[in-house]
Amino acid sequence: MLWSCVSDIDRETLIYDNNFETVDLTKIEGGIVTSYLGQNILGTYNNGGFKLTLEGLGTHDYVQIQVLLYVHDSWDGNAESPDGTDYWGVMLDSSEVDVFKTSFSNSPCYNNYCLMQSYPERHPFLTFPRTGASAVDLPAFCKSDGTTSAYEIELIFPHRKGQVEIVFWDELNQPNTSDAQCDESWSLNNIQVKLLSI
Repeated sequence: MLWSCVSDIDRETLIYDNNFETVDLTKIEGGIVTSYLGQNILGTYNNGGFKLTLEGLGTHDYVQIQVLLYVHDSWDGNAESPDGTDYWGVMLDSSEVDVFKTSFSNSPCYNNYCLMQSYPERHPFLTFPRTGASAVDLPAFCKSDGTTSAYEIELIFPHRKGQVEIVFWDELNQPNTSDAQCDESWSLNNIQVKLLSI
């Protein structure tokens, strides 16, 4: 998913690459490592998230972020009631401009019932549940009747500073459950950050 269309890339520099198998949380604030599908993942999160800070960046024009996102259990997408929209996003340098905010749905979709999501576009776009997923119907993280969807996400943001703070966050709405963390959560794996120059 490209948030910004970039052409004529002259140089691409990998500055961060982590699959969390060594439980390396250096440069991450709020990191939690757990196991899912026999591998280490970063998460799970529910109404929280973490910050990745990278310093000493060379000259560049864009930051490219690639992650494998797992959306666990009963996300409701753009639903307004009874639970409310389930958001997930990425923000650079605490900027209200450099924000990617979307929603995901793990809901079944029938003729008379379908909780739409926004991904692969930004909210409030409408697409069908699990649109753009690289894998669906993976094991739930917590709920016995849940499921997980996986998304290979790629975002590109304009950026020229010598340091970057990348915040991964969510806003999940679940007033009708006694165990929010088990009802809906998310995790990440295979985080790569690159600097792009044109």
